[in-house]
Amino acid sequence: MLKVLGTGWRGGINWTDIEVINEPSGQPRVGLVGQCRRIADEQNIDKIFVSISHIETHAIASAVASGQ
Repeated sequence: MLKVLGTGWRGGINWTDIEVINEPSGQPRVGLVGQCRRIADEQNIDKIFVSISHIETHAIASAVASGQ
């Protein structure tokens, strides 16, 4: 998610500023708080779409930001 915000680990960002929550359907949803929320607001990002997939030995994820 930090790549989609364009920040990396800097500027007071904490691990707890980003949360991935599974909807009842299984679809992942991204929640932002703290510094990550502030950065997203500054960039007019109101939604982050994430896709996550894995097998026993590998995992992959991608994120796309959407704004106003």
